[in-house]
Amino acid sequence: MKDVKGNLVALTNVKQSDLIKDEYVKKAIKLAEKQQKQLADFKQQKMDEAD
Repeated sequence: MKDVKGNLVALTNVKQSDLIKDEYVKKAIKLAEKQQKQLADFKQQKMDEAD
C-alpha cells in the first residue's frame, strides 16, 4: 500500500482504521464512476433522441 507521499508501506504498518477508510473510499469511487457512466449514457440517449 502507498502512503500520502507515494512511498510503499507494509500492510502490517498501516492502522486498521486507515484500512477501513481506504476500503470505504475505493467503494465510493467505484459507485461514483458507475453513476458517471450511467449519466453519460443517459445524456447521449437524450441527445440522440433530440436529433
